[in-house]
Amino acid sequence: MHLLGLMSRQQWLIIGMVALIVLVVGWPTINVIDQNRRMKKNFGASMSKKYKRDVRNYIYGKLRVFSLTRNYVDMISRRYELLYPGDAANIAIRAVNTTFFTWGACAAAIVLIWLGHINFINTLVSILVVYVVNKEIIAYMVISTEINLLEDMVLFISNIRHNFYIKRMIDDAILLSMKDIGRYESSSSFFPKLWKRDGYEMKVHADKLYEIVISSNIKEEIMNYNAIMHNKFIKMLLSLCINVMEYGDKTVKGEDLFAANLENLKEQINTEIIKMKKLQFRFSGFSFVTIAVCIPMDAIRKFALSIVPELNNIYNGRIGSIYVVVTIVTALVIYLRNNQLKESNRQLPQNNLFFKRLERIRFIKNILDNYLEKNEAGILRWKEILKVIGESLSPRQFLLKKMVYAVAVCLSSIVFVFFLHDMNQNNIVSKVVVLPENITVANKVQTELMKDTIIKYVQYYKDKDEADRKLIVKDIIAEGTFYNTKINEALADEAVRRIHLYKNEYFKFYELLICFGLSIIAYHIPYRIILHKKKVMQLNMDDEVNQLNAIIYMLMYSDHITIKDLLEELELFSVVFRQTIHECINDYNSGDIEALEQMKEKEAYGPFIRLVDNLIRCDDMAIYKAFDEIASDRENYYERKILDDEISIQRKVNIALPLSWIPTVMVMIYLLLPILTTAIGLLDSFKEMTTNI
Repeated sequence: MHLLGLMSRQQWLIIGMVALIVLVVGWPTINVIDQNRRMKKNFGASMSKKYKRDVRNYIYGKLRVFSLTRNYVDMISRRYELLYPGDAANIAIRAVNTTFFTWGACAAAIVLIWLGHINFINTLVSILVVYVVNKEIIAYMVISTEINLLEDMVLFISNIRHNFYIKRMIDDAILLSMKDIGRYESSSSFFPKLWKRDGYEMKVHADKLYEIVISSNIKEEIMNYNAIMHNKFIKMLLSLCINVMEYGDKTVKGEDLFAANLENLKEQINTEIIKMKKLQFRFSGFSFVTIAVCIPMDAIRKFALSIVPELNNIYNGRIGSIYVVVTIVTALVIYLRNNQLKESNRQLPQNNLFFKRLERIRFIKNILDNYLEKNEAGILRWKEILKVIGESLSPRQFLLKKMVYAVAVCLSSIVFVFFLHDMNQNNIVSKVVVLPENITVANKVQTELMKDTIIKYVQYYKDKDEADRKLIVKDIIAEGTFYNTKINEALADEAVRRIHLYKNEYFKFYELLICFGLSIIAYHIPYRIILHKKKVMQLNMDDEVNQLNAIIYMLMYSDHITIKDLLEELELFSVVFRQTIHECINDYNSGDIEALEQMKEKEAYGPFIRLVDNLIRCDDMAIYKAFDEIASDRENYYERKILDDEISIQRKVNIALPLSWIPTVMVMIYLLLPILTTAIGLLDSFKEMTTNI
């Protein structure tokens, strides 16, 4: 124990860094060794058997049981459920890998930041960095896996096309194509040795597709699979395969329809891969520019104080602390805004367990009930917007979310105000950086004695009812440290001034009003966020209509396809118009043309209205004739799609780029403005002194 007590904080931090490096490097290394061992032993073809004895499944179970890690691991698991629906074993393994790697990176970041000093600024920066590192690592791993899935899917579709025209059976074509998955190694992974590309993502889906096509109850299996599957391209592939199984293939314009549809699907996937990679590349540096500039703020403070000690009241006072908080909050908001631009089309599953539990509390339930009764119009507006953007929150939970935002910001503001007062009181009674101008000092020893004298009397009189200047002067003279009466009086004046400042540091009424004002602003933030999401989704209307037209083009030559079948397929792939299409399907049996007319009236977007008009025309003619304009537009569709995606990405970059540099400007102001202001003040004093000479 004595030896442990002799170790300095820096030594402990270095030991912690070494342990983290061992964790971050050792865990993936063990993972690779374990994979190679299992490959050599050949546990069998079943994917479930491959991971049956994996220790990470055991760790995953323990993390989900532990209350502090349950929600975090579930959040990561939901991201992987988009890629591995129904594959619980592999979801657990991927979630554990991501969790440990993320925790190791976050802990390493905290250690590196705290190597300088553990204080208010570094604590805030550490919280910011931990949050961003979590988001970035998880997003990178999931998006990279999704890109790998799409790349493997292109090869899988090509193999299905080839094998179908050999065997002429969909189930045999899928079975033969499964054998070639993962045969070709890809170098797209950033960590090729840690996460070896084996095509497992596509194998999971291919295995499920094969189970569906050989099932005795295909319709039920399709419904169950589509309910958990979020990849629109795999849904489309399944739909094409089932359509050929049920109605057979046909020749259209001298080309086999199934082969043409598969080629169109491959083109769509390749276009999506290009778009995702461009977004990754174009947004790759924005997070670093936005967040990294906040890390050296404590070093900037120390540097400024080392060259201009008079800046202590600014950097270590109320103004400096508030500015640091504003800068970090601004960086976080900009980071989230840029992420929203980058992932505007990505719908992630949420369980909202926190709000579900919170709304069951009787006191909160009564508040929600009273509000809902008095604001039915507003609740209906929220409900409509939440449906449009695909948010899983109910209007009650959304209201509760707004209330939680308001209460959290109010309490945080109050705590921060108390912290500022406590920090200022501590600075007043413990630090004298610069002596008053009316005190002249001969040497450094005298300077330190005067500072100690001021602190001594401030600490002695700070809790007394009144600080008597005459009594303090008398006590200083009685000590006999300084023989100059003017110096003694100046020291007493400074002590009295600090005592008054100390007693004036308390929570004031106007500060409470400011906290309430911030809580009101926070209350309206969730509503502004969903309005912004709705606006972003509306900007994607053109892209979605083109996607719907592509789906219609692949299905319109099928002889047995109906308008309702088309609507059901469109609902699976739609985001912006999903609610409108869903309502049309519900009303379709009571009157098909009336339901389509109502759907057209609910939307004001021209291209979508034209699509609905073509659906109405199908009542008088064949579907492929009603949509003949789609066929004529397909010739240069993918070139235009790539160009439109490039323009859309550039618009997002043009928004994100200037926003990302705002924290840099704020940090530069944090460095330069106090120094320049103090320098100008000193220059004015020097001019005044030279004038009086």
